[in-house]
Amino acid sequence: MTEAGYVEGRNVAFEIRWAEDRYERLPALANELVRREVAVIVSIGGNASAVVAKSATQSNPIVFAIGGDPTKAGLVESLDRPGGNIPGVSFFKTLVPKQFEILHEVVPKTACDGSV
Repeated sequence: MTEAGYVEGRNVAFEIRWAEDRYERLPALANELVRREVAVIVSIGGNASAVVAKSATQSNPIVFAIGGDPTKAGLVESLDRPGGNIPGVSFFKTLVPKQFEILHEVVPKTACDGSV
């Protein structure tokens, strides 16, 4: 991110939410991020958090990491063309650099307003 010109606290901020293994909290947490108008939602909590994030917004981009097939989970239409507001798919650790590439494409110039 530094190579792309992003410095936490200066022109990018990370809003972290944790459900503490209480899946019933996921919808409220996702809706809070949508209300805060974050630039992108990154979901790394498996299928449940990715599905909840997708149901919370049709406009905020969502990058997620799951171990299974995202088409079977109902997250994307296909791997080649995810569609909707999900610009990319990650199978956990294998595509982390791609996630940051997608983030840079989605938010090429982030204003330093304390939120992302």
